[in-house]
Amino acid sequence: MTMGAVLLGLGFVSPVVSIVSAGLLYALHCRVCPDPQKRISGIVYVAVMLVCAALAYVLGLQYGIAWACSAPPPGGGNLCGLAGFFVTGPIAAMIAVLVSGGSLAFIRSDRTESRR
Repeated sequence: MTMGAVLLGLGFVSPVVSIVSAGLLYALHCRVCPDPQKRISGIVYVAVMLVCAALAYVLGLQYGIAWACSAPPPGGGNLCGLAGFFVTGPIAAMIAVLVSGGSLAFIRSDRTESRR
């Protein structure tokens, strides 16, 4: 199995991984911050995940197109830009969801009150 096939497979699986991990990380956030008045709402959480994923997808798309189309002529070809759409864009969005969801999972607004 070549590296390209592994990356393509990861690109196709990454939306499912992103959705499942975002849900699990929000459940972890709800467990860490049990008070519903102090935790991040589900709508805000979903909005943050969508914005982070969209920005990362665009950056990954641009990087993937530049990377694949800069290959020598036998490797580039007419469809070199598809690497950005199917590989680097989804993988970058998945990484953004994992990083932002992981960082939001441990935000607790009651820490300032417990220090008093």
